[in-house]
Amino acid sequence: MNELMFIIFLIIVLFVLVLIINIGIKSYSYKKSLYYSLTKTSKRKLLNDRGRLGEFQIMKLLEKQKGKHEILMNIYLPVNTETTTECDIIFINKYGIFVVESKNLTGMIYGDADVRYWTQEIGRKTHSFYSPVKQNKNHIKAVIKNIIINKNDLYHSVIVFGSNANIKKVKVKVDNTYVINVSSLKKTFRKIKKRGNIVLNDYEIDEIKLRLLPYTNASYFTKRDHIKNIKSKK
Repeated sequence: MNELMFIIFLIIVLFVLVLIINIGIKSYSYKKSLYYSLTKTSKRKLLNDRGRLGEFQIMKLLEKQKGKHEILMNIYLPVNTETTTECDIIFINKYGIFVVESKNLTGMIYGDADVRYWTQEIGRKTHSFYSPVKQNKNHIKAVIKNIIINKNDLYHSVIVFGSNANIKKVKVKVDNTYVINVSSLKKTFRKIKKRGNIVLNDYEIDEIKLRLLPYTNASYFTKRDHIKNIKSKK
């Protein structure tokens, strides 16, 4: 009986050790991610924040893209002397500048390119939110204004919903605008690559990153005023 108890004890100890090692490996892997290097967000904070988690999932897929590319996050671009607009993620490669808006929502999503507000439906509850298509259109305008580069097919608007969002009722047919679930992000980039429409060379990719980089270092006051401006519009 004592021998059996000892074996059970050893099994429990081994299980706990494997669990601890696995958690440690995952934590180490996260700290080596580009998302962590850019945001310094703790894993606990990440897992408790749906918005951050959505951005992390997108970043994981983007940093695996092959070929020359650059990725920036949380870019606060001036719209005028008083207000800014924030781009979640900007991805740059030879196929263009991809302005990514993360919407890590759940439930049924309703909307189209023309309406000002979209609807999220979870059971009997509904919630309206500003059209991410229009929101990202404004982001792209701000990017153009601040980097002063524009050419045909350069900009792509990518709105990414979480895997638990049902976007079958979303109707958007606008050139270079993609409304997708995060699980379809790789497939979307494959389609763009297949077109073979190269618009940037390596030098231009670096130049665009350098022009945008200063806007990723927003001060506390810039972020505070940005949040105030958003709240005043609600």
